[in-house]
Amino acid sequence: MRDETAARATRGEGRRFLIEPATVADVPGIVEALVDAVAVAYRDLKVEPGKEGVPAMIRDLTHRKPREFEELIAGGGRVFVHRTADGRIAGFAQFSHVRTDASAIPFTFFEGWHVLREYRGTGLAKSLLRLVLLESGDVEIRTMTTRDSPAWTVFKEKLGCVETGGLTPTPAPLAMAGLDARQQSLVLTRAKRRELLDGWLAGF
Repeated sequence: MRDETAARATRGEGRRFLIEPATVADVPGIVEALVDAVAVAYRDLKVEPGKEGVPAMIRDLTHRKPREFEELIAGGGRVFVHRTADGRIAGFAQFSHVRTDASAIPFTFFEGWHVLREYRGTGLAKSLLRLVLLESGDVEIRTMTTRDSPAWTVFKEKLGCVETGGLTPTPAPLAMAGLDARQQSLVLTRAKRRELLDGWLAGF
């Protein structure tokens, strides 16, 4: 059943975007948005000599991600999209159902959100993020991202996430492409989540 919150329009930068649960039919558009984002986000990362870097990463995503998203969505995973009037996926957000850690602390793991380049600056990214905060409920939101990447800057400087633990090694798919993408765990506290929602992500 479609979630009432997810099915309603959310506002960003004066515009309204209908954010809805993804279907398997949306997977090609989701992968398109992901690849478009990766091409920008990873372009300035150091590349190991003799490796291709971003082009190799894009080939891997194009090959691997369609089936992963199909299985995730078919299994009830939380992926939400904005479809344009002609059915194109302009952006999507992916996050987990609420979990508990070893200390019985509930949290949502935020895999990330991606918007096609031509839709950046329209408020769509803000609308997708607001939907994630609403749907997650009053729990911590945890994520992991490449240190010093554009996403890391957004999480740290614009959203107020705090670092937890030290850096972890570059994930295997990125390492195979020769990219230096060591990861940093981040958490958006419950208090910060409420503050962002109260301010409707003002200034983001």
